[in-house]
Amino acid sequence: MKTILILIALASIFLFSETAMAWDALITNDTSVIKKNDPSNLGSVIVNAQIMWRTASKYYNADSKAKDLPNDVSMFSIPLRGKYSVNDFVQTFAIIQFLSVDDGVESNAGIGDLWLGAKWAVRPDGLFTIRGALDLPTGYDKNGLGERGGYGLDAGFMTGMHSTGSIDLNGQFGLRYNAESTDTNILPGICVYVDGKASYRFNDKFNGNIGLEFMNWDDSKTNDVKDSNSQINWLEASLGVGYKWNKTIAIFLDATYDIFGKNTPLSTGFIFGFNYGY
Repeated sequence: MKTILILIALASIFLFSETAMAWDALITNDTSVIKKNDPSNLGSVIVNAQIMWRTASKYYNADSKAKDLPNDVSMFSIPLRGKYSVNDFVQTFAIIQFLSVDDGVESNAGIGDLWLGAKWAVRPDGLFTIRGALDLPTGYDKNGLGERGGYGLDAGFMTGMHSTGSIDLNGQFGLRYNAESTDTNILPGICVYVDGKASYRFNDKFNGNIGLEFMNWDDSKTNDVKDSNSQINWLEASLGVGYKWNKTIAIFLDATYDIFGKNTPLSTGFIFGFNYGY
């Protein structure tokens, strides 16, 4: 009976969406600064590639209590980002990722959703930046390869303090809406998120960082019927280190852990990233 209840819970979580294993392709490690001469952006064109692996043997149920999973679950992904700074105030971007997800019973692999968007620096120093993005459902979310729901819109409001000595600060708040999925007939609830990160430069080459990221989706609907206790949220902590190889290349490594959540796996993971700009 216990296993049956767990599997029912997983059915509501998984459809193994990109959101199921915490972390977010759009907002994680994003910054408010878009100036072409900013060291973190490296140049007018930036290409960012990552390798991410996450795993979980427990999940947080609807009461935010950690329960054992019948099988370990895991996700491996390679997110790719391209950014182009039109000028010191406007930057366009695209994000796509290749995913492999395994729920312990079956595994699926393929392309995830495509994000297209732009950022406008109201203040070029990064003190206030607005980000808008369109989620194109190129990932088959019935197999867990895309965001829950269909086409989506995301509006983010970002701030930060940069180049003020050895410490950089970044923060963002945002809202997300996804339409009903034609694959699953699921209409996700409105998503609200808050993210903050602090970085410390040890020298011209090395930096360390620590961050917190919280995301919350309201109750969803299936076939226009509200799913009670289907709210999904999680708070994830990250700890990482970065290395600036030269003026055009930088690499970083982050470790992540889900401190608490609701209807989501209790996952841990690692993200290795590579930045190239010119």
